[in-house]
Amino acid sequence: MPSLADKLRGELELIDGVYPEFDKEEYLKGELAPVFFGSALNNFGVQELLDCFVEIAPSPRPVKAEEREVEPEEPKFTGFIFKITANIDPNHRSCIAFCKICSGKFVRNAPSLACTSWQDDAFLVAYAVHGAAQDNCR
Repeated sequence: MPSLADKLRGELELIDGVYPEFDKEEYLKGELAPVFFGSALNNFGVQELLDCFVEIAPSPRPVKAEEREVEPEEPKFTGFIFKITANIDPNHRSCIAFCKICSGKFVRNAPSLACTSWQDDAFLVAYAVHGAAQDNCR
């Protein structure tokens, strides 16, 4: 009877025969999508996925804002709020904002300016979310 490792090796050989060799240029053109196997819940393959993503992902690109183009190398923290979810728990006044960082470095509790209201605000609690885990950003 084959061991689990032997069974896994056999299944990987099958996958190698079905999928074409990874071509980064085709991936960057959007003509090829890599396939990863793993489980975030069991922390199986997560680090490998993140390492590969860092290796193959394109560099940050400029982001077109309403008034100008934001370069990723700019030292000032800028971000784009792309989703706001409010009143998740009726017992609390909760609000979650998802932010894509465009430039600079995030600093917790640092003052920030909301360009829609031109009011100073601060990100009081920030979390980095990866799969089922979330870490408090400090």
